[in-house]
Amino acid sequence: MSQNLGRLIVDDLQARKVAQRLGVKITGTMGILIIAKNRGMIDSVKGVIDSLESVGFYVSEALKAQALKLAGDDESMTGTVNSTDSGEVGGGGDR
Repeated sequence: MSQNLGRLIVDDLQARKVAQRLGVKITGTMGILIIAKNRGMIDSVKGVIDSLESVGFYVSEALKAQALKLAGDDESMTGTVNSTDSGEVGGGGDR
């Protein structure tokens, strides 16, 4: 019996490993930010990452670079929210 379980939003490394073993599609914070930028909900992934880091959220430089590249982000932009797809990029938050 096949089930469509959708996608799990999770950054926790152990939870991601379990989800992958179970065949559950996953995305993390960086993936959500890319989706939000693609849908016009935020102007900049970099600006939001900067804000998250300023309150202690950890994201590796490699993951940050990958997310910014996938988002097509310009280094000079800020992370404001607009009023107004789905890439699988890792999360953040775990060290």
